[in-house]
Amino acid sequence: MNILAAFVLPSQATSQSSESAHQNHHSDDSEPGYKSIELKPYPIEGLDWVNCSYDSPYGKIVSNWKRTGDKFEWTVEIPAGTTATALIPGPDSSRESKLLAPGKHHFVTEL
Repeated sequence: MNILAAFVLPSQATSQSSESAHQNHHSDDSEPGYKSIELKPYPIEGLDWVNCSYDSPYGKIVSNWKRTGDKFEWTVEIPAGTTATALIPGPDSSRESKLLAPGKHHFVTEL
């Protein structure tokens, strides 16, 4: 487990540690086995960056983000044969939802 982030399986979602509160990635319940992935970072005050990855049955899932002031930059990699929903943080705790195909994706937003 990465000290700054954790991947949370659906069965563990109700008992997250303080480490997993900063980055939450898990398999969508409707598509077991990481066929469909949800990515939901938590850029809290005092935490400037997170780099994490997980070797799923389909390949490596990567989520790296950094916060500089109110600017949030996030790069994710989704393995072939899967899809992901990225819940991109925005101002006032809002989130934009984007469906992602396999590959590398980069987002920049203001918090």
